[in-house]
Amino acid sequence: MAYIKDIRNTYNILDSDIENIKSVSEIMLNYSIEFATDIHEYLVEKFGFQEQYEDTQLEKMSQLLEDWYKILFKGNINNDLINYTTNMVKIFHEQIVDNSTFLSIFSFVRNWIHERIFQQIEKDVVRKNILLSVHKILDVQVSIINTAYTDIELRKYTKIFSLKNNLINFSERFMVFGHLILVSILISLTLGAIVFLGVDIIHHYKTNSQDIIIYALGSLLILWVLIELLHTEIQSIKGGKLKISIFLGVALIAFVREILIIKLQHKETDNQMYTAIAAILVLGIVYFITALIEKNDNKRRNK
Repeated sequence: MAYIKDIRNTYNILDSDIENIKSVSEIMLNYSIEFATDIHEYLVEKFGFQEQYEDTQLEKMSQLLEDWYKILFKGNINNDLINYTTNMVKIFHEQIVDNSTFLSIFSFVRNWIHERIFQQIEKDVVRKNILLSVHKILDVQVSIINTAYTDIELRKYTKIFSLKNNLINFSERFMVFGHLILVSILISLTLGAIVFLGVDIIHHYKTNSQDIIIYALGSLLILWVLIELLHTEIQSIKGGKLKISIFLGVALIAFVREILIIKLQHKETDNQMYTAIAAILVLGIVYFITALIEKNDNKRRNK
């Protein structure tokens, strides 16, 4: 199964495209009943589905397309949309609707959506941007439909493909479970760091320690690192690109905290200090270069 982050890279789907679709969400969702009626009539008049299928089967296929329409214009451009489209293809395939027929249905859907947006959006530039974004997403849907039909046909002829597919599905579920465990651990550690910060401040305040700010700063750095790691993991789950600069920042903070600890314990040696300072200098330069590259990369993607 393709992932939305891979598809977004392949089809150059930007955040602005998703925002364009969301901008017409209210307008297009008001047409959901009309869409359902028109798609039902198209299935009957164009392909004679009224004679081929029972009313319940025809209603089921119409309802599937209507639900897909609602998911699309709610702006849920994520893995759920991919999964829904794939499952919709499976159900249509079970009703003996072949690939070419389904793509013909989808061509009608594309034209129907295009016409409604063209009618409702008055400003030419805004309408053009919205239509370009919508057609990008619809191109993705066509790709998913073709892939889903191909996969279904391949399963008929090879058990190896079925085994491979089961292995991939298991791996995907395990990956989600792994992300869940990792996020849970990071949340627990972050909460623990907050408690540790509070206890550290109270303890040194009671002992009238002159180094209370430095001790608190050391604990605060740990908390900052955990929050950054948690933020990075959440972005990764949402399909964002992993940023190497985050891990360089974590290493940089670790060396800064190490210097604070050495100074507080009054056990520093020249070699220790020089080593730590040199490490901070090198990491700082690498961090700056890496962050700059990532920033420029993001700008290119959003153009």
